[in-house]
Amino acid sequence: MTAGLVLSGGVARAQVQFGAADTTRMPPLPPRPAAPVAAYWVDLERNAARFSTPKAVEALLDSVADAGFGRVILDVKRRDGSVLFKSRRAPLIKQPFDVYAAFRQSCEERRLELIPRFPVLNEGDPRTRTGLAYEKPEWQTWSRVPDGGDALVRQSDQSSPGQSILLNPGLAEVQQYEIAVLKDLLTELKPRSLLLDEVRYVSAEADLGDSTRVRFEGWINLSPGEWPGSVVKMESPRYGLWRTYRVAVVREFLARIYDMRGLTAPDTRLMMAVPGLYDTGVNVGLNWAHPDFRPAIFYAKGDFRSKAVSPMFAEYVILNRDSNPRAVSEVMRGVEVVTRNSLPNGILIAPELYQHKPGRFREALQTVLAGGHGLVIHDGSGALGALGYWEILKEELAAAATRN
Repeated sequence: MTAGLVLSGGVARAQVQFGAADTTRMPPLPPRPAAPVAAYWVDLERNAARFSTPKAVEALLDSVADAGFGRVILDVKRRDGSVLFKSRRAPLIKQPFDVYAAFRQSCEERRLELIPRFPVLNEGDPRTRTGLAYEKPEWQTWSRVPDGGDALVRQSDQSSPGQSILLNPGLAEVQQYEIAVLKDLLTELKPRSLLLDEVRYVSAEADLGDSTRVRFEGWINLSPGEWPGSVVKMESPRYGLWRTYRVAVVREFLARIYDMRGLTAPDTRLMMAVPGLYDTGVNVGLNWAHPDFRPAIFYAKGDFRSKAVSPMFAEYVILNRDSNPRAVSEVMRGVEVVTRNSLPNGILIAPELYQHKPGRFREALQTVLAGGHGLVIHDGSGALGALGYWEILKEELAAAATRN
């Protein structure tokens, strides 16, 4: 089911899950689309202190434009669900000035496209225990307690809940809320492109709550089975049905977002952030493949493949977390197979993974740029400046522009 590749070099140990595909039943890959323009991703929450004035925003975007980027991705929603734009339902982020307006004006002056990034189901901050997930705990997902048998617990009550609390994508009221907030975003900001993120289940097992059990058993039209054992054990005949049900829920949600966008802002391009490995996406309910991709997974039958979501999007951002350039190359090759080269994509590189490794950072940039994929730099903690990597980035983007 999974093809493994072990790379030498300490941190360079990657489990590459793309190679496990039934390529004998798929036509040859079409030509790869042109690489999208390089993008600089601003993690607003981790860098809020850096953008305390409009002048600070201008200074950052001077560096971004000078380096050769053409686009800026800006987070417009925090972990607790508060947003950077006026919304009828979501709370507004407290800010000393209109941050989004400052970014938009500065981007326009420097001929940079500004792309809002909206992490759809992020609605709770475990650090402060604030957000809609805490106000409406019934909207959270239930998972098994680690090493706790079949005992279930909400995400916010787990010992390690993660960086943010994700709501349950299978609840109609959750979908309605998020779609309403997204409609406010499109109406207020009128972006040329919108990047969606965090449209998934929080883990491989969520949601195991009673309401999901009822809906799942109605969906498969079978008599009740042992719960949750019948859906989480791979040897169970319901395991594959459970995985198919989860990708169906997420695809239905995304289809509703897609339809709302078509009515509200048909000229806005929809982009999607997806995991760097296909199996990782499937584990959380996201089949981000092209419908013609045939994964060598025993339950990936026609119904499962029909839940592929790539036809709804104009571009992917691949959330690559590997720092070894050879692993990055493998991710790039895998993305081409999984998406059937049906849409352009940008490969994420996080400078903070290359602490005191300027040569490795340069090699990773060269790998992405020479491979014909787009580049997305996620400067989450301001590592580019702290490590002195802006000049390396500028040199490699200039060299890529010369080649093209």
